Amino acid sequence: VVEELTYQTGDKVFTSQVEKLKAMDVDCVFASGYAAEAALLLKTAREAGFTKPFLGGDGLDDKQFFSIAGPAAGTGVFLCNHAHNDDPDPRIKTFVDAYTKKYGQPPQNAMAFLAYDAILAIHDSIKRAAVKGKVTRETLRDAIAGIKDLQLVTGTITIGPDHEVQKRAVVVECQADGSLKFVAEIKP
Repeated sequence: VVEELTYQTGDKVFTSQVEKLKAMDVDCVFASGYAAEAALLLKTAREAGFTKPFLGGDGLDDKQFFSIAGPAAGTGVFLCNHAHNDDPDPRIKTFVDAYTKKYGQPPQNAMAFLAYDAILAIHDSIKRAAVKGKVTRETLRDAIAGIKDLQLVTGTITIGPDHEVQKRAVVVECQADGSLKFVAEIKP
């Protein structure tokens, strides 16, 4: 990490951050945040001639990112995400096929995968809490915190001692047409 530059939700002007980026010898930029601001940062950087790759997280998996960034979105932008329709994992393919059959189109972003996984994880936690007796707020909380090696659509998850989810991720590359291309799976 060469330097941490900040911005606030709702910011519209990123010229000072881009000028600092251009002055530094960086390999890439990690733009943490959500679609609107990261898209404006990327667009400003590309318009200023900054060509290094941009990296982001699932907060950029949004059509708004592409509509704001325009053609800049298809120039060396990679996201770490939870799932992608073209992921070769058989669980993903099965889910995408079932989702497409039910809704007439494939999932538009990772939120469909995550929502399904959340319901499966809660269901599993309720069943495990019930085995120990009456399900209460506390027993359910403890069951969720105790998730270990649970098989879900987006992969196997474990809730760590820090309450962070330990699971696989995927890397996708933004395309000029506003789509995302599956690049790789990353396992913890």
